Amino acid sequence: MVKRRLKKIILLLTAIVLLAGCRQLPGEDYETSIYYVPHPDDETLSMGPSILYNIDQGKEVIVVLLSKGRASKVFYSVNKKLEKEQYPAITLEQFGESRVAEFRKAAATLGVQEENIYVYDVEDGAFTVEEVMPIIESFSKKYPGALHNVMSYNDTHHDHATTGEALRNLLKDHIVENGLYHLPIQRHQKMLYRGSYAVPTDFDERYQQALDVYANWLPEEGFYHIGQSSVKSYFERAILSKESRWH
Repeated sequence: MVKRRLKKIILLLTAIVLLAGCRQLPGEDYETSIYYVPHPDDETLSMGPSILYNIDQGKEVIVVLLSKGRASKVFYSVNKKLEKEQYPAITLEQFGESRVAEFRKAAATLGVQEENIYVYDVEDGAFTVEEVMPIIESFSKKYPGALHNVMSYNDTHHDHATTGEALRNLLKDHIVENGLYHLPIQRHQKMLYRGSYAVPTDFDERYQQALDVYANWLPEEGFYHIGQSSVKSYFERAILSKESRWH
């Protein structure tokens, strides 16, 4: 009995700490929803249903890729497969550009307009709050009153958590008005959340197509099946869940 009560108290305290970083639930009066994507595929796996929800609601959606994902170890397996199929090896720079191409195509498939897709080149695996905060702040000035979406500061991935910390600082300093912290798809069952957005009715096929972009193996066109080679199980979870969770 004592253990049960202690467990409930711990869960309650965890929830309080978790929710402290989010000021209030977003209303429906914002016109623009901006997504800060740490690496190519995060926009579809963890934020995709949220993006589709906002598109369905008639909001202007902007996606900002923060890094080109060059730190992925899939780089080596891609070159092994290219060698096996008698294609020339690609450089790390080409690998990064291929990841960006996957991201751009997936975002467009979700329904994001080309002019609303931005790409930065923060060092993959070494994000700092000092690098991410000015990026978010620049978009907050360009789109006053926008809803800003990042990954949770409780995420176990350093780069993801850093985006959450950056937004939390901006909210605390009243530089940004509204923000949500998205949970990584692979930890939906292990993290507390305040709300969720499901893939809207009639958008299932669009979401599946966006996920499928990361399965393309088309060396002649610069697509190397990077996303699904890296975290295949996450894609499997995403299509079953069809949900973005946030706090």
